[in-house]
Amino acid sequence: MNRISTKLTAYFFIAVLIMETFLIFYLHQNIIHTRIEDEFSLLLKNGSNHREVLVEYYSDTTMKHIVLMEKGGDREVVITDKKR
Repeated sequence: MNRISTKLTAYFFIAVLIMETFLIFYLHQNIIHTRIEDEFSLLLKNGSNHREVLVEYYSDTTMKHIVLMEKGGDREVVITDKKR
């Protein structure tokens, strides 16, 4: 009886360990994917906001303000015209 219970415990432990490994990998991939999508959406939103402000109120002061707003971030701002 003791051998059967030990084997059953070992099989159960291995099965749970395998399931946990797959679940952790799956959840990690989904969380990473979601974070990347969120950051990308935020970057697009900020870029659109800057573009709209520049279209309506283009001036050196506006340019300085946009650069100041983005200063210290983990991204760079590049302002181009139709010719790039």
